[in-house]
Amino acid sequence: MPVRWNAKRVKETTDMLEEALRKAVDPLEEARLIAREALNIPELPLYIGQNFMNLIGKIDDGVGGGRFSPEGWIDRYIKRIRENIPAEAVKAVETREKYGSTQSLV
Repeated sequence: MPVRWNAKRVKETTDMLEEALRKAVDPLEEARLIAREALNIPELPLYIGQNFMNLIGKIDDGVGGGRFSPEGWIDRYIKRIRENIPAEAVKAVETREKYGSTQSLV
């Protein structure tokens, strides 16, 4: 069954999305370091420290690198999108763009 959606466009959009998300990783990693430093504040109340720990955990979930999530959900979703794009559909779109959509008589 032919793919009706433009697989090449989905692939290109995924590339752009991945690039934009990569730009967000460095600030999130910096925020994770700051939150970890906050845990070293003397006499920090447990209820405030827990909020810092929750924030660190959420960052770990997103970008990975934590004890429990070496791969973050950002990478997992990008990988899932790429795995679901049929390679032959991308090639078909590229061929159609190169040669046109009319069939050859040869």
